[in-house]
Amino acid sequence: MVHLSPLVLLSSVAGTYGLQLGLTRHRVPITGGKQVLRRRGGTFSTFNIEDTLYAAQFSIGQRPFSFVLDTGSSDLWLHRGDIPVDDPSLGLQYGTLRTNGSIQYGSGTVSGAVAFAPLNAGDYSVPSQALLDAVDTTGFDTLYDNGVSGLMGLSFGGVMASEVEASLTRAGSPTAGLTALANVFASDPSGRSFIAFNLGRDDLDNDTPDGTFSINEVPDTFLAQANTAPILPAVRNLQAGDLPRWLVSVDALVLAGKTVPTPSRFPNTPRGSALGLLDTGTSLAFLPAEVVSAIYSSIPGAFLVQTPDENVIPDVWLVPCTARMSVSFIFGQQQIFVDPRDLVMTLPFLFKGANATVCVSAFLSTGSFPLPSHDFQLGDSFLRNAFQIYNYNGNMDFDVNAPKQPFAQLIPLSQEITDDAQYLAARRAALVGLPPEADLNDPDLVSALTDAASTMLGGQSPGAGSGKPSDGSASSAPKNSKNSSAASVRGSTQWLVASTIFALGVAALSL
Repeated sequence: MVHLSPLVLLSSVAGTYGLQLGLTRHRVPITGGKQVLRRRGGTFSTFNIEDTLYAAQFSIGQRPFSFVLDTGSSDLWLHRGDIPVDDPSLGLQYGTLRTNGSIQYGSGTVSGAVAFAPLNAGDYSVPSQALLDAVDTTGFDTLYDNGVSGLMGLSFGGVMASEVEASLTRAGSPTAGLTALANVFASDPSGRSFIAFNLGRDDLDNDTPDGTFSINEVPDTFLAQANTAPILPAVRNLQAGDLPRWLVSVDALVLAGKTVPTPSRFPNTPRGSALGLLDTGTSLAFLPAEVVSAIYSSIPGAFLVQTPDENVIPDVWLVPCTARMSVSFIFGQQQIFVDPRDLVMTLPFLFKGANATVCVSAFLSTGSFPLPSHDFQLGDSFLRNAFQIYNYNGNMDFDVNAPKQPFAQLIPLSQEITDDAQYLAARRAALVGLPPEADLNDPDLVSALTDAASTMLGGQSPGAGSGKPSDGSASSAPKNSKNSSAASVRGSTQWLVASTIFALGVAALSL
């Protein structure tokens, strides 16, 4: 029998074990150059757009480093910069069989030797943690410039999911390359194996943490709710050859008070519901075109801007910035309301000789490039609206035949403002400091946006030139390549943002 352990034993008291860290929200400044973190799949270009990444600090050897925390991948890699490989403060060792590994990401790759080093996370200490000593990287300079030195994957382990573990296995290494999280859990005698996130909202003028990340601990604020929140069993989509990852069933949407079913395009999913990937390493959300259409057509005054070739540049919705937006996702009979600030992005630009602002959809369509093994890619724009618990239940490789299976829990954080006057005041407050909103009925608006994007691209029409995304086919990549997750959709939808809207060269703020 499969067991989903209840959370009645969760405690907010860390004691000897348990860890709670403040998160730092890194916003990538706008530049005229390219290369910003776009993980797992496809090769494409994008402009830096004040992107959002959540990072926490851990020590490798005696040195602290900041790592992006990513529930959508499994490996730990470090870019040590100018620090010599033999610096004793790092304590890097390469084992009896030196082996190399490479991980492909949307904007480039990280590669280098698989090394072992002490890892310290609060009171947790792993004497010899396998990691990728990423001496060769492409596409991550902006990440490093903002004080981040690597990425800590928090998904499941095993040779199917972890390139580090697979590299050691291929080399016949006698030393296991378990993920960082697996080793941390193994060092905790309590037997617990869960992590939790509260992804904070943008507050650059405040010195308080931008959220929290905890290991085997739930903050007091959420403890009571965590012990009663619905259990969302993690799903392995084996029929699609899926890697083990944090997929859960999305049962329906509630749009302007109307319940809309969310059937999966994959057969035999639980209750026939859509499969959603909970992915803290993705800034936005990616959904099927019909779901995006249902969401934004429920907003009064919103309309779709269609592009000549959706395969190159997917469509985008323009939304009145102060319109009523009422969108919730249903998981396990529980609604997670999405704050309007996460549904739209504000884009100031020059229109008819004056600065103006438009609001565009922040939940993007997968267009003609469906996700390979799930229906929804739920990144930070969705996850900011829920306190998240990821309980591995001791099943770190997500073996579907194990007696205990992993599950997630989502606790709502956002509440809908039902009073119209209060809602309008909140939306106006979100627009403070921005130019006036453009008239969405102006017949010249769409062409002006397109022309501005073309100018930013050096006179090319959007989608032309080397920036066009490749097909990102997983069939041409190694089994462990991160291309298997949202390869083409990442290329096409992010290219949309870069070439048609964000290429305006102005601050894109999620408000």
